[in-house]
Amino acid sequence: MEFNKPKQTVAEATRTTNYEGGEAFAPADPRLALYKRTINQLLEGSFYETDDEQLAAVVRRFDAAADEDPEFVLQLAAYARQELYLRDIPQVLLVLAANDDRFKD
Repeated sequence: MEFNKPKQTVAEATRTTNYEGGEAFAPADPRLALYKRTINQLLEGSFYETDDEQLAAVVRRFDAAADEDPEFVLQLAAYARQELYLRDIPQVLLVLAANDDRFKD
């Protein structure tokens, strides 16, 4: 009996590089990608990204995660505010959710 062989391993599919060209990690799950961006986000310019680029990255990850699990996005916003004591990024997530039809139910 033959089994299907994966075309790409998970390690190969999530392989990426950072701004310096070094090996980095790109989460395969959009929820994990949004979580990573949320907990590390201060929405201010940094050495590698301007504040506008950071906000655009949050919006991209928000859209991907909301497609998969809209409730997770709201839970993440609550967690970031209540447990991590972040102020700006939970508000951004809630404003994005308030203006998104996927959250109207």
